[in-house]
Amino acid sequence: MRHKVDKEHILSLCEPGDYGIFAPPMKAQVALNELCRYLLGDDWYDTSGTSCQEQVNTAIVYEIESHYKRKPWLYWGYF
Repeated sequence: MRHKVDKEHILSLCEPGDYGIFAPPMKAQVALNELCRYLLGDDWYDTSGTSCQEQVNTAIVYEIESHYKRKPWLYWGYF
């Protein structure tokens, strides 16, 4: 089950500062870790045993894409 969006939580992950009308920036690794938590769950972990964060990132992307595969759109007349 997906979590509800918590704006305060998301803002707590962002870089501090006043960015006016724009969203505050977030580090890429922080963003990927948050997507992993949100989409795969708090209890997800990489079972490979690697200590290389980039390899864990690959596993995260693979798991997210495996669970949330897009359905092909049918645009009749465009192809």
